[in-house]
Amino acid sequence: MIIVGCDYHPSFQQIAFVDRETGELKEQRLAHREGAEEFYRALAARDQQVRVGMEASGHARWFERLLAELQFELWMGDAAEIRRKRGRKQKTDRQDAQHILGLLLKDDFPPIWMPSWENRDLRQLLWHRHRMVQARTRIMNQRLFSTTVRAVSAVDYSTLNPCHRSRRVAARPLGTANPTNQQDAADRPYARRRHRRKRMANPDFDKGITALLVIDPYNDFISEGGKIWDRIRAVAEANGCVSHMLQVLNAARQAGLRVFYALHHRYRPGDYETWKYIAPIQKLAWSRKSFEYGTWGGEIRSEFIPLPGEIVAQEHWCSSGFANTDLDLLLKKHGIHKLIVVGLIAHTCVESTVRFAAELGYDVAVVKDAIADYSDEHMNAALVTNLPNYASAIVSAKELVDSISSIQGLEKSG
Repeated sequence: MIIVGCDYHPSFQQIAFVDRETGELKEQRLAHREGAEEFYRALAARDQQVRVGMEASGHARWFERLLAELQFELWMGDAAEIRRKRGRKQKTDRQDAQHILGLLLKDDFPPIWMPSWENRDLRQLLWHRHRMVQARTRIMNQRLFSTTVRAVSAVDYSTLNPCHRSRRVAARPLGTANPTNQQDAADRPYARRRHRRKRMANPDFDKGITALLVIDPYNDFISEGGKIWDRIRAVAEANGCVSHMLQVLNAARQAGLRVFYALHHRYRPGDYETWKYIAPIQKLAWSRKSFEYGTWGGEIRSEFIPLPGEIVAQEHWCSSGFANTDLDLLLKKHGIHKLIVVGLIAHTCVESTVRFAAELGYDVAVVKDAIADYSDEHMNAALVTNLPNYASAIVSAKELVDSISSIQGLEKSG
């Protein structure tokens, strides 16, 4: 049997191991994950029995699964007890591995109980269900609260209290007419909330600090024959996404708003081949060669090509137009604090960019019928569940164009 003392780190492990049959002692440093997998699989190929001892760590799940797959023994030790058994305070990775190996050989290793993988999976399922029940309870409570508030606000208290009504009539100056129903409604509490909702739906824009941000208007997304167009066609045609994007873009240009473009990275051969870790969305882009550089699909649709003076930020590699690009710098250098967002896709690039913008302190308005997604469920998740937490306004293209047009009207009147 081979006994291994392992000093585990997220990016590597230092090991000291001894072969019980030959008494040979060796030390080695294994890089994660390739070096470690190669070493332990080589031991398994030689039909060696192996026992590995290490301190309990939250970063070793893949390593635990590897040893379980190879049917090697894994002893998890109490980190505090292992340190207590060490006399010297000064230590190195090599000394830590030797210390753990020594404890294993002397049968003095302090193991802790570890649940089985089936037990861990069951715990994870229970935890997930607990969080889902919490989320459902919050949503039900919010709906109940909103319904109760609307019901209470709809009551005209003046009709329930004759004395209060008479005082209002007595206080009215002589010769004045009774207030209209509209004025009465304005006195009610829910009218103020309705006014706030109206203000939310029709945000005000200051030309000097507001810009339009167009996300990924590539042919592959929004043109017939594009690689992704067939997946979003139903939603995009139902809400008139492309025509509304163009309507907002033309209105912004006519009003003199600055226009910025946040574009997804265009695939080039060799982009991902050497990466160690690739997000699922990037794997899809790699396999489909979405927005491939030098192809028609990787070009901006002709109606949306930037005009001279319009600003194109560096291409983003994943979803957010801000992550690892110069978009934030360009916006700040032009004094922009408010963003109007249109483009693709609602639950990925649009949502991620809006979230990032809110984190950076921007005030964001999303044009709900100038974005699209793969399905109504995806659109609902973005527009109803997620984006309202980060966007200050979610408006239609008509409401947005009316707000922008008012800027132009004020300038002309001024």
